[in-house]
Amino acid sequence: MNGFLLKRIIKISVIVIVVAAAGVGLLNLTFVQEHPLVKETAHRFESVKTPLPPSVLHYYNEPAVSLENIHIRALYLVPQDAQGSIPEGWPRMMATALSKLADFHHTQFGEASRVTFSLLEKPVVITDDVFNVLPAGIERAERKDISALDDYLKEHVYSSRGEYYDGEFGVVPENTFMVDVLFLEAAGAVGGNGFVLLARDYVTDPDIFYGMTFLYHEFGHALGMPDRYIYEAEGAYQKGEVLSQDIMGGGRYRPLELTHIDDSIKAAMGIAQQ
Repeated sequence: MNGFLLKRIIKISVIVIVVAAAGVGLLNLTFVQEHPLVKETAHRFESVKTPLPPSVLHYYNEPAVSLENIHIRALYLVPQDAQGSIPEGWPRMMATALSKLADFHHTQFGEASRVTFSLLEKPVVITDDVFNVLPAGIERAERKDISALDDYLKEHVYSSRGEYYDGEFGVVPENTFMVDVLFLEAAGAVGGNGFVLLARDYVTDPDIFYGMTFLYHEFGHALGMPDRYIYEAEGAYQKGEVLSQDIMGGGRYRPLELTHIDDSIKAAMGIAQQ
């Protein structure tokens, strides 16, 4: 065999080896790409790259009313004959309750909405004629149902001539949806458009383990959320007839950390479910 022929044979052999190695590598690459675990991981990374657009919370079924920023003005209302029942340390307990409300709201809605609050740290004594016409809390209330109280607060709390006036407390941040949370030294639990009226015991008595849940339940009504349980015709609660187990339905009697807001309510408030 001459030298020229030997060189040709060696060159052809090298080419065959290179082509074979490339084929095996391509086969291995295809196998790795088609492995289900790798495909799932790649899909997950692709999802991260293209997230859903951020949502902004709005009032229940009213997209034009933004709830991106919510500010609570909280007052402690005391009837004239109940001034001896004011508990020591009530400002701290109410501030703690409002902080927990804000934390729960953030847990449910994330960055789509933010709750801030201010608390007037002196009790507001209300007259009997105002107290006696407050809604009892058996049926849903509207803002007009507390019109006598609103007028009283405008004169005695929010007017610069009022005996309870505090300039800093009355300031509401711009571009916010304002909710009046009114703790009452009497029985009551009711919420409506932009207001909550709740017995003080719910946030100061540790034996009422669902008290914080009731606070947010009524706050939900202030944002337009409906009850998810059914009333009887005369207004009493119809036991056992609940439409959901979230905080607006059966979950309102659970501790706050063990309940949630139903996805159907979130959807009606502009929050897309991923």
